[in-house]
Amino acid sequence: PKPDDVEVYINNEKTKLERQENGFRITNLLPDEYLVRIEKEGYISWQKTLLIESQQTTFINDVLLFKIPHPLQILSGEIIFGDQHEDKTLAIKKSSDGDILYLLHTDTAELTTLFPLSQQNQNEYNGTTINSVEWSANGEKILIEASQKNFLVLDIRNPFRILALADFVETNPNNLHWSSFGDHLLYSLNNNILSHINLNNKTSAQVALLSVEENDRILEPFSLTGTTLHYFRQTPTHIQLESVDIGQQTLQAKNLLLLNKDAELDFIESNAALPHFIDQKNEKIYIFNPQDFTKVTELNAQHATLSNSGASWLYNNNFELWAWSWEKNQTKLINRYSQPITESVWHPLNGYVVYAHPTSLHLIEIDTRDILNDYLLANGESLSGIQINSQGTRLFYISQQAAPEVGGGLFTL
Repeated sequence: PKPDDVEVYINNEKTKLERQENGFRITNLLPDEYLVRIEKEGYISWQKTLLIESQQTTFINDVLLFKIPHPLQILSGEIIFGDQHEDKTLAIKKSSDGDILYLLHTDTAELTTLFPLSQQNQNEYNGTTINSVEWSANGEKILIEASQKNFLVLDIRNPFRILALADFVETNPNNLHWSSFGDHLLYSLNNNILSHINLNNKTSAQVALLSVEENDRILEPFSLTGTTLHYFRQTPTHIQLESVDIGQQTLQAKNLLLLNKDAELDFIESNAALPHFIDQKNEKIYIFNPQDFTKVTELNAQHATLSNSGASWLYNNNFELWAWSWEKNQTKLINRYSQPITESVWHPLNGYVVYAHPTSLHLIEIDTRDILNDYLLANGESLSGIQINSQGTRLFYISQQAAPEVGGGLFTL
């Protein structure tokens, strides 16, 4: 709500407000502590005890009032979220009769069926299991990894036409990702061979051959930004993160970081073109400094997301929520809980965090003056897949069961 729409109470008494541009001002308060409450009908109240000091101005900035939550189920069944591009999210409905891929518009909560469709030779794709999906860089094509490493490409501008890579690629790659240059190139890293697939002329070709010692091997995860390839090399004693510029005629690999040989590694997708990655076994996340690539910050965490501004990371371990700032290079404890935290994401305005326990979904502010406002948004079972649209007005999540009378599925509020 806008400032004109709210009521403000000081020590439980409604207060006359001096309206100003984008806000209001309260004057003539003596130095003391005051309970400030902001209300609007249909919204959760915001309140905090604040100190007013002599000849000082106390500011309350960027307060958001959130609607009293009424979760709405928009898709039933076993749902898995896929890749997200701006305000478009891919959702997979799992079924023994074959999986269904939906396009979720997070600004409107509208769902569109993408696969399989009757015009896509549906009989050929009935019963297909979808393992993963990935948007192209421009958000117009989708790479579908289906049963038995069969890769399909779907163009959302013409979803009735499916391109099966097996029709023109002799051997299916083990892993495949879009190029950052557009929607016509895919890259795969199999063993030490980097190849690309050109969808325009339906050809595949070797791009680079990485040097490998006799007892070494290249692990599956890789990250390719422009011509810079990042990958993991496993040796008998350790794993090392390496990079190479595949645009150079002679490949010169750089060793960036040594890791334990038992690490289970994967790259983290973020809006920064850096090879941040997670060690899932040891619950560590490694963050690269964008100004000085030799500096790496190690976070003890199970999950991490970068803010929209790129200024700070939100991360959680079992029982704690933390934020880490690029510029200050310091961590800040947001809150500690008695129940496990399964997931956490920034609200787009960054002053709030949405997080999940196994059976409940919450929103918490990070203004540490007085107690933190921590709101219950929803109850359910095995809550996961928190997504928020870019305006911060709609939230989506997956629950196995929302209530005894409501089964599992995809919900919005």
